[in-house]
Parts: sequence; C-alpha cells; structure tokens
Amino acid sequence: MASMGLMRVGRRTARAAAAVAGKRSAASAIAVAVSDRQLFHSTRDAATPTFINRNARCQSTQATTNSDAGASANAETEESTDPEARILKTALAHVPELGWTIEALAAGATDLGYPSVAHGMFPRGAIELVDHFMDLCLAQTRQTLIVNTEKLQGMAVADRLKFGVRARLELLAPFMSQWPQAMALGAQPPNTPTTMKKLANLSDEIWYFAGDKSTDASWYTKRAILTGIYASTELFMLSDKSPDFQDTWTFLDRRVDETIQLGELPQNVRLVASWRLGYQSLGSYPCD
Repeated sequence: MASMGLMRVGRRTARAAAAVAGKRSAASAIAVAVSDRQLFHSTRDAATPTFINRNARCQSTQATTNSDAGASANAETEESTDPEARILKTALAHVPELGWTIEALAAGATDLGYPSVAHGMFPRGAIELVDHFMDLCLAQTRQTLIVNTEKLQGMAVADRLKFGVRARLELLAPFMSQWPQAMALGAQPPNTPTTMKKLANLSDEIWYFAGDKSTDASWYTKRAILTGIYASTELFMLSDKSPDFQDTWTFLDRRVDETIQLGELPQNVRLVASWRLGYQSLGSYPCD
C-alpha cells in the first residue's frame, strides 16, 4: 500500500512538473516575441529621423516615384524584421473568416510560430489590424496614382478625384462583408481621431495628384469636402449589390459632379455631416 501511494505521488509530481514546464515554454515564447518587438522599435526609433513638415511636397513626379520606391523598400525591410508588422500582415488572411477581431490577430501569430496569446502585443486590440489595412490601402492608392500620373494629367479635375476615390474603394472589395465591423471599430470614440487622420491623409493624396497646390484656407475646405464624398460613397458601397459595384461608381460620379458644379459650401457641409451620422449609426455593430 505504501508503495502504491508513493507511485501516485510520483505521477502527480511528474504531471505538475510537465504543466509548469509547458507554462514556462509559452511564457518564454511570448517574452521572445515582445523582446523582438522592443528591440526592433528601439533600433528603428534611434535610426529614423522625424519629419514634421508635411507641406514640403516634392514637385517632380520622378522624384516622388523615387521617394516612394525607397520608402517601399524600407517598409519591406522593416516588415521582415518587425514581429508586430508580420503578425498584422498574416492576420489579414484570416479576416474573411474571423472578421476584424483579436481572434484574427491570434491566428496570424500562430501562423508565424508565436503562441496565440501574442495578440497581447497589440494593446489597442483589433483596431490596430484595421489601421494597418488602411495604411496599406493608402500606400497602394498612392502607387496607383503615381503609375497613372500621365493619364491623370489628361483628365479634368473632377475625373481625377473620381479616379482616386475609386482606386481606394476598390481595395475594400475582398473585405466588403466584414467592412461594417471595421467601420464600427473606427467610429468608436477612442479610435475616431486616428480614423479621421487616415481619411484626411487619403484626401490629401488624391487632391495632390489632382493638381491642387493651394496654400490658403481652401486647402482645408477641399480636403474636408473630399473626405465627406469618400466616406458617403463608402457607406453606399456597403449595401450595393450591383455587378462590380456599378451603382457605387454612379453615386460617386454624381457626388463629385454636384460638388464641382454647384460649389456651395453649405451643401457640402451637410454632406460631411451626413457621413458622420452614418458612421455613428454603425456604433451598434458588433465589434467583438
């Protein structure tokens, strides 16, 4: 009997030791992931200067192309070494199934060999995945505008604006069924400033390639109006069931033409207001 008791105690001790070892292994993996991220950010922050003057635009298309090519190469290098960027990139493949969620981030981490709890690297949660996607879309839209610079020069201003907005919206097509969830996340009060900033950057890029070089108060007005046009078209696109979103492009054409032809600020202010109300109405959409 005493021998059997000792055997039971031995087995329990072995199981406890295995459990502790497993926990230590997971904790070690998380520590390595966090350590990698901290090392990457500390190195990047020390080596990368901060540029503040956003208005110091390059006037040469060739110089702009070279600059973007260099930035793209740097981004690819950073992405290959930054565990955070790698997880975000990989997690996008899981969005169609899991949505814009912590689960998608966890799946992306698992794909790269990190434990699923590595999603703790993203303190703001799933909105960081949405922000990452919006940044990718801005970079792709900018590249599309650069490649089509010569074509844009032969267009009227209204058509240039339509081209830019459509190029950006077309990038949403693979995620259209999940995009209301992303919009709801972006409309939450803690996330709204970042969302607005990203939309403002998009409008700035489109207006720049449309040929706008204004330096007075109209610089802000034009971008605010275009942001309203973009966002209202995005909302329309969510419910568009027409082939290849043809009704959305008709809606976009009509909004831009009305704005260019009428040029009435009160009407355009109402457009921006209607977009904000639309975004707020998504607040009840389930984000988790």
